[in-house]
Amino acid sequence: IGGIERNKKFFVPKPSETLLPNDLIYFFAFPSAIVSLRSIVCELNEPLSPIKSCVIFGADSLGVEIAKVLVKKGIEVQIMDKNIELCRKANIELKDKVTVFKTTYDADHINKKNRFDTDMFIAATKNDEYNITKCIEAKQKGIKKIVGINNDIAYSSLMRNLNIEVVRGEKINAYYSILERIESSNIISQKKFCGGEGAVVLRKVFYNSPLIGMKLP
Repeated sequence: IGGIERNKKFFVPKPSETLLPNDLIYFFAFPSAIVSLRSIVCELNEPLSPIKSCVIFGADSLGVEIAKVLVKKGIEVQIMDKNIELCRKANIELKDKVTVFKTTYDADHINKKNRFDTDMFIAATKNDEYNITKCIEAKQKGIKKIVGINNDIAYSSLMRNLNIEVVRGEKINAYYSILERIESSNIISQKKFCGGEGAVVLRKVFYNSPLIGMKLP
């Protein structure tokens, strides 16, 4: 466990820390270990229904890449966007494997039209306010699995407090990449994680460093 957010406060836990209800927990592990951990957590809680269909709002590069991954997993995917040009490009790149709609997206469609019935909704635009609005609309219509892409660190905590599953987007990845380049050197570098709440400082230890042999605090 790399970090815990409790009562809107983030901290790095000590080994003796006890987990409490409503804690937001950050794990660091290889992808295969995360899959195993997810299975254990699902067994402890109410098992999730398998995802058979997904609606993605946002037809830019991120939405298209997400669609490609889901299609490979055998999930029926529909992409919606208000930009007709992005819809056309997405349709070409996905080679008709995904249904693409030009729409401003009204969550009422999901319940009123069978073609929009879905197990999962992903808001994948580069506008966090828009993503939050669409996730709330989808949540109000009873969609169980809702994911919002977070591009601006200022919205990260708000999205989590609204019980939206948060995934870091392209813009915030670029922000951290630039930040690391500015702050790093061949001696010390800093890595941001947990939605920007935490940081890991990496220091290069040379062969003649007095740090060699010292015990970690």
